[in-house]
Amino acid sequence: MSSFVSSRHSDVVSMLIVGASKTARDAIAPHLGAYPTAPLERLVENRCCVRPLRVREGYRDASKALQRLGVDVDAWPVPPAGLFVSKSAPFICAL
Repeated sequence: MSSFVSSRHSDVVSMLIVGASKTARDAIAPHLGAYPTAPLERLVENRCCVRPLRVREGYRDASKALQRLGVDVDAWPVPPAGLFVSKSAPFICAL
């Protein structure tokens, strides 16, 4: 049974990480994998995701919500190391 749970857990972690290279996925997965399956499943159900920024891609480029709001996070003196953007229920997450 534990192999089923770990397989399901691994699948859920994979569903959360979108648009990532294998290197980025391998770096992100252990951090998400530290959380229990149930909360991760809840994130997937609510269309949350973790999408790493590409080289030289800004937060504003990655987030339609930031573009719409006119927020230029990338111009902050010290940009955040990670950012959660919410437009009510769904989340866009760039780490």
